[in-house]
Amino acid sequence: IVESGVTADVAALDRPGTPQYQALKWISDWDGAKLDPAADDTFLVQRYALAVFFFSTYVAAEVMDETGAEQYYEPNVVPGKGWKDSTHWMTGRGYCSWAGVRCHHKKGSADLTETSYDGNDGVTHLNLTANNVRGSLPPEMAAFVDLRVLDLGQNGLTGSIPEEMGELTRLVTLYLGDNDLSGDIPTTLGKLSSVTHLYLDRNLLEGSIPPEIGNMASMHMMGLYENYLTGTLPDLTKMVDLRALYLDDNDLTGPIPSTIGNLVSLEDLRLGTNNFTGTIPPEMSQLEVLSTAYLEYNALTGPIPWQFYNLKELDEIHLYENYLSGTLPYQLGELRDLEILYLDNNEFTGPIPATIGDCDDLTELFLHNNGLTGSIPAQITRLKDLTHLRVDSNDLTGELPEHLDRLFKLERMYLNDNKFSGALPETLGTMKYLQVARLHDNNFTGQVPDGVCSLRTTNDGILRELKADCGGPDPDVVCECCTECFE
Repeated sequence: IVESGVTADVAALDRPGTPQYQALKWISDWDGAKLDPAADDTFLVQRYALAVFFFSTYVAAEVMDETGAEQYYEPNVVPGKGWKDSTHWMTGRGYCSWAGVRCHHKKGSADLTETSYDGNDGVTHLNLTANNVRGSLPPEMAAFVDLRVLDLGQNGLTGSIPEEMGELTRLVTLYLGDNDLSGDIPTTLGKLSSVTHLYLDRNLLEGSIPPEIGNMASMHMMGLYENYLTGTLPDLTKMVDLRALYLDDNDLTGPIPSTIGNLVSLEDLRLGTNNFTGTIPPEMSQLEVLSTAYLEYNALTGPIPWQFYNLKELDEIHLYENYLSGTLPYQLGELRDLEILYLDNNEFTGPIPATIGDCDDLTELFLHNNGLTGSIPAQITRLKDLTHLRVDSNDLTGELPEHLDRLFKLERMYLNDNKFSGALPETLGTMKYLQVARLHDNNFTGQVPDGVCSLRTTNDGILRELKADCGGPDPDVVCECCTECFE
């Protein structure tokens, strides 16, 4: 074990209480396998490394003799008090049978899927996800030179990610998400050129995303979201097969680089809730298979690039809570597969383009809290699947489209805080799925149609919220069924 160099801090082997000391004592005094160092040196080192991992993370392990005499390290594996599943760990059985461990397929077996068996071989999988694994990752993890999959997500791991993880050059999948890992992302991870899936999300990681990460050329999916990462977005152009990039909920800054347009395999891009500045690069229009774009809660400025019409596969656009401005490009109508469009809480001006009616798969349209003017285009009534319409807090004028009832799936309609005028269409009373209608703070006149009030009393009173300018001694709107009246 010493000669292998797997424990760089050799002194830890002689320091009582360290996981390395405990693992070595277990190997020498308690392990029923009694591997021969001369014949099984590779497997002995991996068995030792698994023991170090155990003593680093199994919180219920009793490692000291209660008498305080000679310190023997026989682990007391108590079901239900440490890991959720610790079957066969720290027994004399081959570690290929231990819970969560898989090895190269059993020698002599014709079944290539026989990777869990009572024996010792190169560890290829360590999967203890959601297993109450706590403590820190030891540097001895580097001993698993054949490891393809490491999944320790949804546990309680703390401390930093060891730099030695960069030695696992055969690794394909690395899941460490949903823990309490802290510190920087090691630059050595950039050596893992075979990794296709990297998830370090929902931790306490800090510092910048190291440029070396861009060398992971096999990457398909990378999730670093919900950390405290800072700095700018590094060059990722070598990741030509990247399909999903999740960097949301961090503290990243600077512009979105134009080179993002080189990630032509990208289908899902999530950069929301950061501090990105500058404009949306027109080069994003080169991402022709992009289906989801989350750029919300940043400090982006300027217009939506008209070139976005090239993104024919887009299902969702989240651009809300930025400082975007200019008019809404009529080319949005080219996005026929669009289902969710969130452009609210920006500084857009001008009319709602009539071409929005060509996005006939749209289910949610949020345009509120902007400076939009003009009327709601009649073409909006083509959106037969629309369930949520928010155009409140703009400067919209004119009468409502006559055939709003064609939006027969509409559940929530927010028209408040505009300058709409005229009478409310009778057809509103036929929208049998309508649950919320906010019509207040406008210039509507006349009476709320009886059919709308019927929605408050029939169909289990599905219309639970109805607000209009029906307050005061001389109201603009007469409403006998409104839940709230405004003056």
